[in-house]
Amino acid sequence: MVGQNVASAGVEKTINETHAASLGEFELAKEARSQNNLELAELRKIAGDIQALLKDTEFIKKNQ
Repeated sequence: MVGQNVASAGVEKTINETHAASLGEFELAKEARSQNNLELAELRKIAGDIQALLKDTEFIKKNQ
């Protein structure tokens, strides 16, 4: 009986450690996703700016 209690305590400790590590990884993944979304928004703005510049350049070339 004592051996079962010791084994159960070891398994429970491992489960708790794994759970804590998983939660930590999940938080890191959420932070990374948030950062990626910010970077994607910046890239979309840059792409829009480049597209506007290209349109302006084409307009200037057509009207010269």
